[in-house]
Amino acid sequence: MAWTQSDIDALDVAIRTGRKSLTFADGRKVENYELNQMLEMRKLAKAEVSAAVSQVNPRSRSTVGSVRRG
Repeated sequence: MAWTQSDIDALDVAIRTGRKSLTFADGRKVENYELNQMLEMRKLAKAEVSAAVSQVNPRSRSTVGSVRRG
């Protein structure tokens, strides 16, 4: 299942409001989930979205150093 930022937002709303079921933007439904299950789902979704974003926009790193004599 591919997660999106809108899925994470929907999970956040459900967690804040105490709902045990929700429908995602693409029509998928989850029902009778406890808070700890929704928190775990959100954690997984955030990790997958972050990984996908980092693959699309890899950060380049550069290091600048200086040498002193003395």
